[in-house]
Amino acid sequence: MSSTEIPPDGLLRANLSYGNNDEDEQLDLYTRLSELTSSGVNITKAFDTLGNHTVMSHFYTEFDEQILTCSILVCENLTAVLKFDKVQKHGISFFDVATGQNDFVKLESRGNAVVSLVYDTKDTNYSLTLTAWIKGGLSLDVSTASIDRTDETVTYNLTYALVDSLSYGTYELVMSLMQTTSDYNDTMTKTLILYYEEPITITKLTVLPAYVVDEPAFINLTFDGSNVITEWFLDECLLGYGSIGTLAMGPLKLNTNARYPKRTHLGKKEITR
Repeated sequence: MSSTEIPPDGLLRANLSYGNNDEDEQLDLYTRLSELTSSGVNITKAFDTLGNHTVMSHFYTEFDEQILTCSILVCENLTAVLKFDKVQKHGISFFDVATGQNDFVKLESRGNAVVSLVYDTKDTNYSLTLTAWIKGGLSLDVSTASIDRTDETVTYNLTYALVDSLSYGTYELVMSLMQTTSDYNDTMTKTLILYYEEPITITKLTVLPAYVVDEPAFINLTFDGSNVITEWFLDECLLGYGSIGTLAMGPLKLNTNARYPKRTHLGKKEITR
């Protein structure tokens, strides 16, 4: 092994794997720099079996790494010429939401949400595999996802049917993109915040056409929705709260002689279902 480049101060090692049952060999090349940059570092290895053997040398410093491989044919009375091929590793350098998107995904029951991501790689001959899951154990079907290698984009249509087993609430949605080449695999993930809720639908609102001053007044509201926070305003008067799905406001006494500041906050209630 030889090199025309002078490595930086620090760690410079090589791990030799001989492709058989022998243990890997560790070399500290930093102690043999003069050999490495001149005549080269020679390693003697005896093979017990005839045939083809693949030798892999993993060079690494504190900042970079290189993988060299060669094939050795072991036979009787044969001079073998070794040629190492340099493997340049690039991998995925970027994987994030597309321009105009953010890290928050809103999905309503009986609805869908489109997740748009972009990636970057310097490799040319590779394949890509997308996986997705809800943090905590639920794996998601990504068979309908599309990957555009020209624009380096990933589009995933997340439907409510894929998360129907979940309760309404907030979750972490993890997207993982794996790049595979003939020499190595590289994976990068992106975590998004998923809001999975039932939309608010008002099914009934009961309000009388008129109310008598200083007499109890009732307002009834019936609605559907998950994790609802209600805020009630009736000019200057504070209203009460009801139960999930039905809010009965009252009894409320209206006093025409009272004076209040304009637009007083009347109440706030969080309802979880």
